[in-house]
Amino acid sequence: MKGFIVNFTAFRQYEIKMKTNTFLKYLALTLGIIYATMMLLLAVDSLPLKETTTEPGGFLIHFAPGLVIILVSVYGSVRPKYGRYVFLLITVVFTIYYETYKAVGAFMGISFPLAAIAFILFLASLTINDK
Repeated sequence: MKGFIVNFTAFRQYEIKMKTNTFLKYLALTLGIIYATMMLLLAVDSLPLKETTTEPGGFLIHFAPGLVIILVSVYGSVRPKYGRYVFLLITVVFTIYYETYKAVGAFMGISFPLAAIAFILFLASLTINDK
């Protein structure tokens, strides 16, 4: 009977880890989509309407970071072990490219959410081994 209780306890701990892992994956996905949506809204506002209709290349360039964040968020929710590295890479690229290291407000608005998502994916990859 003692072995049964130990096995049941181990199963219960595994179940709690599974729920935590799933929650963290969906949290990272949700935060990534919210962040990307805000970036896409700012991309819509970045060009005047006449330039948007006559020059679609410039419009797509402004949309590219948001679309990349959405794709990486989906990838990160499926594979948090590798998604965290991609988010860390994007954090470094955004920090250098947008020069957010010069102002705390810019860093907190642009780079910090990406680093936070990378940290959440790091926690998700600790709970259950990834494929």
